[in-house]
Amino acid sequence: MPDAFGRAVRDHHLGERTEPLVQRDGEETEEHPIEQFYFEEFDVDEHTQWLESWLDGPLLDLGAGTGKHTLYFQERFETVAIEVSDALVETMRDRGVEDARRGDMFELRDQFER
Repeated sequence: MPDAFGRAVRDHHLGERTEPLVQRDGEETEEHPIEQFYFEEFDVDEHTQWLESWLDGPLLDLGAGTGKHTLYFQERFETVAIEVSDALVETMRDRGVEDARRGDMFELRDQFER
């Protein structure tokens, strides 16, 4: 499967991308702020604290991207990050995600025992 988006985000992570990522929707075009969306530290707010009070793990982060949320939650309990993009799985591992897997949310039963 072509993975232009995952490769573009990985290139940004590796410092190999200097141009902005452009997102198009029909005639509408806008810059996609890669650094802000994927690489800024996770901002813990009152909603996160409420959610965290209800969770005790394990947590499955579907469509984990670069692991922004996984990096936060893996310090609290078992967290598995799933991403369909091989390039993004590599990026998560580079960033310190302990359990980053390539997977498809429609095939989860085949990937986990629980």
